[in-house]
Amino acid sequence: MNDKFFIVYYNNHSEADSGVKTVTEYCPEVIMECEADEMRRRFEEFMSGRYGTDDLSKFMLAVCLVLLVVNLFTNQPLIYFLELVILVLIYYRKFSSNYVKRSEENEKYLDIVQDIRGRFQKAGRRASQSKDYHIYKCPSCGQKIRIPRGKGKICITCPKCHTEFQKKS
Repeated sequence: MNDKFFIVYYNNHSEADSGVKTVTEYCPEVIMECEADEMRRRFEEFMSGRYGTDDLSKFMLAVCLVLLVVNLFTNQPLIYFLELVILVLIYYRKFSSNYVKRSEENEKYLDIVQDIRGRFQKAGRRASQSKDYHIYKCPSCGQKIRIPRGKGKICITCPKCHTEFQKKS
């Protein structure tokens, strides 16, 4: 008897039947679950020691999908080749067993993303403050100073070098 199948015991009070049936005879859905569990176990065993998916891989996959959509309309061989290269890189990174190198690559990517997000956030804060404040630079040291709008011509003292200068708020 195959070791992948369970034996189901039941009592049907019949002399002609032995009372033992395999799962294939009793419940074919259980076999599918057993095979799926076996495949899942084998895949987990294969992936142990591999790097797997990270933020850089997800970004590369998104770029690949965008290129795929663009290539549907343009049908350029160069874009198709670029898609293939990106897919090969994604799978190379995913199945790599060099954790240190892949995590360094991901950290560099995350640093770049954080820098870009920081610039957008800074521009957003500046835009929201521009209706309530003027931002002036000190003529001697270059320090940025935030002054409330609507106060007329005022004398500003730099908090860093204590230089005084006049500006309209």
